[in-house]
Amino acid sequence: MAKINGLEKMSYVQLLDLQKKVEAVIAAKRTEDALATKEQLRAIAEKAGFDIKELFGKRGSPKGSGIAKYRNPKDTAQTWTGR
Repeated sequence: MAKINGLEKMSYVQLLDLQKKVEAVIAAKRTEDALATKEQLRAIAEKAGFDIKELFGKRGSPKGSGIAKYRNPKDTAQTWTGR
């Protein structure tokens, strides 16, 4: 595992702040990767002549639950789909 220079010199509060920032970026990247994967699956299904809903069915509420596109960087539990 790569060593990150300077971590040992950071204060406890600075490390906690860094941890929150890292968690927010991880959550955002997870969302981005999920959206990219979903688009890849849709394209593969379309190329094969299917609608993605035919293969996986429709889940969630009638309007769809949606994937969180936005996250509060200070509290990653707070999300918003943009709807």
